[in-house]
Amino acid sequence: MSRVAKGVEKRSEFAFPLPEKPLQPAQAGRWMRKALAEQLPEMVRGLVKGAREGSCQHMKLATDLLRVEEPVKRAQKSTVKRLLEEFGAE
Repeated sequence: MSRVAKGVEKRSEFAFPLPEKPLQPAQAGRWMRKALAEQLPEMVRGLVKGAREGSCQHMKLATDLLRVEEPVKRAQKSTVKRLLEEFGAE
């Protein structure tokens, strides 16, 4: 028996298929990422639809979800190496 909040319609298209057997913690993480990745396009479509209807919360969630972040660049030299070069020592 599943729980649904009062006044909320249960929607089967967002239901995740359950795994066939109990999963180990590492397996559960991989399974959840895979299940979410499969449902992500439908979730984004729902957020965009709500945003088009004028919902500010849907718009905020959709823009946060679709934001592309630049990868963090790693420092090329360590602080010690940089200081040694500045002072001319090797």
